[in-house]
Amino acid sequence: MKANAFSSGWLVVAILSTTTIHAQDISILDMSAPDSPIRLSGTINISESLQGSDMVNSVIKGRVVALNVSNKPILCYILGLDIAGRWRQHKMRFENDCTFTETLVNPRQSMDSEVDSNSTTSVSVTQGLQPVAVAKILWVQFIDGSEYGDRNWATGILAARMYMVDKLSTLLRAYERSGPKGFEEELMAEYTNIKAGNLILTLRKIFREQGTERALRATRHFLQNAKAHLAAMSGRG
Repeated sequence: MKANAFSSGWLVVAILSTTTIHAQDISILDMSAPDSPIRLSGTINISESLQGSDMVNSVIKGRVVALNVSNKPILCYILGLDIAGRWRQHKMRFENDCTFTETLVNPRQSMDSEVDSNSTTSVSVTQGLQPVAVAKILWVQFIDGSEYGDRNWATGILAARMYMVDKLSTLLRAYERSGPKGFEEELMAEYTNIKAGNLILTLRKIFREQGTERALRATRHFLQNAKAHLAAMSGRG
C-alpha cells in the first residue's frame, strides 16, 4: 500500500511539473472598417495549459457583442474573431441570421455571439506572447436587401437559408400528405446542409419534448418569419 501511495504521489508531481497554465480575460479589439454598420466589443477568457513542450489545451469562453450603429435594421451578419494566446492562435467565424425569428437587429440594438471552445493542439507560437482578441465585421445584410462587406463570406449562410426554407415547406407538405407520421419521418431524415442543422435540431428537440403539434406550430412559425423577411428584402413586405 505504501508503494502504491508513493507511486501515485510521484505521478501527480510529474504531471504538474510538465504543465504550465495561464488564464486571462481579454477585451476584444474591434478592427472593423470605419464605415462598418456594426461596432464590436466584449470580453474573452482564455485558459491555456501547456503540456510538455509541444501541446497546448485551450479553453476559450466569452461573448462578442455586435451593436447596430446604422440607421437600418439588420437581418444577418458575419464576423471574424482572431485570438492569439500565449502558445496557440485561434480563428473563429460567427454567422447570425435572423431570417427565421421575429426580431431583427434594429438600430442601436445589439446581438451577442457566444464563444465556447475547448481544444488540444500542437503549439503554434514559439514564445509566450501577451494574448489578444481581434474581431472584424465581414458582411452584413439589411432588411431592405442592401449589403455591406464581401458577399463571398455569405455564400454558405445564404445557401443554408434557402435550404431551410425549402425544408420547412417540405415538412408541412409531409404533414398534409401523411399526417404526424409523415412529419416525423421527414423531420428525422438526414439533412445535407450542415449550416442548417441548428434549426433542424431545434425542431427535433421540440418534437421529442413537446410532441408533434408543438413542433408543427414551430415549423409554421419559422417559415412565416422567413417569408415575411424575404418579402421585405424584395420590396414586397
